[in-house]
Amino acid sequence: MDVLSRFGGLDELIQVIYQGFDRFIVLSAVNESTWTVYVGLKGPEGRWWRGSWSARDITQFVVRPVVYF
Repeated sequence: MDVLSRFGGLDELIQVIYQGFDRFIVLSAVNESTWTVYVGLKGPEGRWWRGSWSARDITQFVVRPVVYF
């Protein structure tokens, strides 16, 4: 089973996060090659950020080699 197929629950996720007076909007999209997260800051100084991870990126981050002592 492909790693990204396990991220199906995060596809089309929309979440509003309140941090003090700031409001952030988080959007998540999953396709067969990447998981992409968009974060937007609402307001006159609003900005958007985007991060994207491939199946290889996720596997390298999550799967760690076991070290025996």
